[in-house]
Amino acid sequence: MEACCCKPTADEVNSSGRFLGLVIGGPLLSGRACFYQFIGCQFLWLITSFVAAEITQTKTTYPPDQDTPAGVCAALSSVVDVGETVAIEGPPSDLRDSDRAENSADLVKKWMDPLRDDPNGTYQKLVKNYLTTLHTDVSLAQFSQKVHQRYDELILHHVPAPKLTKIESEHLTLVYPAGYYQNQQVVRVPTRRITVHAVDRFGDRRHVVAYFANYDKVDPRNPSVVFQVNGHFGHNPTRIGLGIEKRGGYSGAALGKLVLQGLPLIAFDDHDVGESSDATGKENGQYRTLANLRMMDDALLVHFARVDAIGISGGCERLYHFMMFHRCPMATAYLAGFFRPPWLDFYHWKTTAGERGVDHDTFNEVFYANFQWTDLVLVGIQRCIDIRLASMTYEGGSGKYSLRHEMLPAIRHYTDRFTVGGDDPDCDGISNNGRNLSHEYDLIDYREYLARTRK
Repeated sequence: MEACCCKPTADEVNSSGRFLGLVIGGPLLSGRACFYQFIGCQFLWLITSFVAAEITQTKTTYPPDQDTPAGVCAALSSVVDVGETVAIEGPPSDLRDSDRAENSADLVKKWMDPLRDDPNGTYQKLVKNYLTTLHTDVSLAQFSQKVHQRYDELILHHVPAPKLTKIESEHLTLVYPAGYYQNQQVVRVPTRRITVHAVDRFGDRRHVVAYFANYDKVDPRNPSVVFQVNGHFGHNPTRIGLGIEKRGGYSGAALGKLVLQGLPLIAFDDHDVGESSDATGKENGQYRTLANLRMMDDALLVHFARVDAIGISGGCERLYHFMMFHRCPMATAYLAGFFRPPWLDFYHWKTTAGERGVDHDTFNEVFYANFQWTDLVLVGIQRCIDIRLASMTYEGGSGKYSLRHEMLPAIRHYTDRFTVGGDDPDCDGISNNGRNLSHEYDLIDYREYLARTRK
């Protein structure tokens, strides 16, 4: 497992003018080891870099030695079991979700600017309480602490980790036809359907269903996996993404295209959209979603030496949150196609009673009144996650407006340790590379990004 200290910038080291104390984190506590946090001089950074190198020499055992919860060793085993053979129908679907009317930041200014500038409007009321407004003169490390304090008190306090009870596995072999996606021959992908069982804070049993493709290709000496976070985008989004159903639907079988290239990949369905258990109505949908992520993290992801997370649309929304509390060693986060500002959803909630402009599965008035996506991104960067924000040509303009005018300026106020990608990174509605993508992953951009960060 690699040592992964992020050397602080001079600004981050010297901005406070006082010693802030030293926090040492490890992969089981904070994702990647970010050992320089809250230190006051370069000398301490050098010492802790050495400590990081020593600590991370500990060999990662994969699969784990202990079968706790019962079934985890079988779920992560590299031994192939053919199981049920599933013939994937080709070619991948060409359906896409496209906005060709207002697909640039400039095209929505005519109605976004007045909403932001209204002195009695939602934005002006909320912006006064934004952490980026209240704490403009602090370092990235200090700002991240402010976010953690507010998030833990208002959100994570309501999301205790469900108690894992057992893990069950079923075996599949996905057979992709020749010519499906950059493959000249038939490709057989060993895949497991994994069911993680737990008991939640209400004493209710719940489960989440995940698919683990290319489990046989995990290197036990340096076990790495791509973790795709799904949203509420179609029924059975994981099966759709792999091309098992609907030829990949609006995703164009994006997950199938990734696993065809030999990448070990885990994805799971959230509640109410697929094979995972439905919500009970006892808690806010956002809290249940975050608890589902904690189940995946504790059951499977913590056993890897490197996790590369990826999410689009509602999956991107969930990935923002996951960066706040993950225990697994998350190395990268590819955040695609979800930059619509929380204040806009809050505005719709107040003005239409949630009849439009609101994702009811994750809407939480407390979160939307107190946070921006910027806050969560900055915490991710502070936790040493390599972050890429990806925008595509024919996606809606409100998200691009927010990315250009709100998120990027606010993030850059504290750090420049991130990148912007996709085929429309400047949010002008014109593809920078001629791919003219809709609301979908830019798979070429992602593969290049993943290759760079895995060097």
